[in-house]
Amino acid sequence: MRFFYLILISSFLLPFLAFSQIAQAAICIGGGGLSITSIPEFQLFGNSAVSTKDATLSFAFNEAIYFEDMRGGILNRNNRFSLYVTATDFLDSQTKEKIDLANLKIATDADDRIEIMACDPVTQLVIHELEPNAFIDADDDGISNNKILITGIELPSTPKPKGPFGNFANMGKYSFQPEIELTIPAYTPAGTYQTQLTFTII
Repeated sequence: MRFFYLILISSFLLPFLAFSQIAQAAICIGGGGLSITSIPEFQLFGNSAVSTKDATLSFAFNEAIYFEDMRGGILNRNNRFSLYVTATDFLDSQTKEKIDLANLKIATDADDRIEIMACDPVTQLVIHELEPNAFIDADDDGISNNKILITGIELPSTPKPKGPFGNFANMGKYSFQPEIELTIPAYTPAGTYQTQLTFTII
């Protein structure tokens, strides 16, 4: 799933009357898939003035990325998963000027945690980027190498609940909000620069 970052070089009042309280409940049934279910389509990174010195912008996603593991089986070497991201160089489509993606860093979540949205027991997760770390473009083609943000791992060898088709211990629906840092090199020409981030789960 893809969305774009953009760098640039009203409020409503509703009456609320509460007459009753509503409780909602959900059940998670295994046999589904592994997927990213929602990402923000666009994030405005911020703005910076042309400068003779490097400038760093920090930004946390204001919308979450949602993913789920609904396969409902024990994680092993064949069905562990990784959620990773790639980035492209920041490019001004008008002037063709660019900011190399090596200046871009990402952390998995601004608060170093993955929110559990539904299902219990859940897949065990490992967060890989607790601090913003730079993307790498090993072949210098303008698209970064994969950067793993989250993995699903094996549960400890403890008794696990079973369903009619076997063991359904590993399910979950989650969200996270990455943190971004971008260094704008000194003397970067004025313009509107855009990058594309692609999130993949497999």
